[in-house]
Amino acid sequence: MYKKLLLFLILLTGVLIGCQTDDESIELDYEGIGTNWRVDLEYEEEQLNNGEYEFEFNLVITYNDQLGESIVADQMGYRLELGDVAVFENMEVYDETIDVSALYVDGEGLSEHSLTNDAQVLIVINWDDQEESFPLNLVRTDDD
Repeated sequence: MYKKLLLFLILLTGVLIGCQTDDESIELDYEGIGTNWRVDLEYEEEQLNNGEYEFEFNLVITYNDQLGESIVADQMGYRLELGDVAVFENMEVYDETIDVSALYVDGEGLSEHSLTNDAQVLIVINWDDQEESFPLNLVRTDDD
């Protein structure tokens, strides 16, 4: 009985060790403040076995750094440049004029490049006929 249990535990341990990956992942947090907008970006990246990088991000664009304040807009958009990794952009044209206090964007993708600590991360925000752009600064790094 003990031999079977010991054999089972050894096999289970082997399976669990085999399921582990040596993939490296990093988490980077960025922030930036412009005249009208504040941006917070959480970025997570994992290097895959084939050498590519899989990434996810959460982007929060807040008007005037206050969730209670808003602007009235007919259209709203952004362009997020993640160094050599990727560029994401979107422009929404609304059927009616709406109050906008914040945009919440989730994204993911694959890249041949890693987002390095010294990469240029830039945001461009468009609303109606106005535009504001500013760099995002790295504020926190976690390596797994």
